[in-house]
Amino acid sequence: MGFGDEIMVTAEARRLNDATGRAVRIVDRHGRSRWNEVWENNPRVAARDFCGEVATLRNGPGCRHYLVEARRDRFVFRAGAVTAPGEIWFDAAEQEEVEAMRAGRPYVLIEPNVDAGFGHTVNKDWGFERWQAVARALSGVRFVQAGPAGVRRLEGAEPFESGRFRRALVALAGAALFVGSEGALHHAAAALRIPAVVVFGAFVSPAVTGYASQRNIAVPHPGYPLGCGLRTGCADCRAALDSIPVAEVVRHIQGALAGGGAID
Repeated sequence: MGFGDEIMVTAEARRLNDATGRAVRIVDRHGRSRWNEVWENNPRVAARDFCGEVATLRNGPGCRHYLVEARRDRFVFRAGAVTAPGEIWFDAAEQEEVEAMRAGRPYVLIEPNVDAGFGHTVNKDWGFERWQAVARALSGVRFVQAGPAGVRRLEGAEPFESGRFRRALVALAGAALFVGSEGALHHAAAALRIPAVVVFGAFVSPAVTGYASQRNIAVPHPGYPLGCGLRTGCADCRAALDSIPVAEVVRHIQGALAGGGAID
């Protein structure tokens, strides 16, 4: 799917590296070496020019560890596949920027948009106007929204230009909290140990891609306990998202900012 998958891969790489003591070469379902910017600076993952002995991890499109099957019409999820957060490693310049952002006034990184490049993400989209209502209800909170030029931005949220995904990770690493939909940034928040409030809806269950450290707002799907997984628009997923009131998300953000624990 996207960057979230590649963050999840790093947890698998950590386990294999710990078990073997070798750098991990990540390959696709055909055994071909892969690379992603999420893995930059990660000492556990064999860089593209690495020539030493490696342990091989098969994980990529068509062979994701959290999927039983990727059918043409829907994803079939595997429970308990995400057992630990992944890892994100910054270079010196990135870390310096993170520290500078942490030194400023605390902020919440908010992501009201979903990646329209995938057909299934409509089933994760709680709705831009609902996120706008959250920001208005919490007018005393400093919200920052990362994204490239031209992205739809919330009124009242400070923009943070991020053409590359790693730029968004810098903004996330400096935040006190992340709020948004299930996706790449919620995986990144777990990897960076940033608290999060995550709207799941019914497309996929937190039992598949969730983290116990985060506040996961999910609605059980009537026919698929681990999540609908439909790769096109789903009326049940839409109804599940529409059933989550703005007040509930606001309440969990307030709880998270006050130091409250995660929810199941």
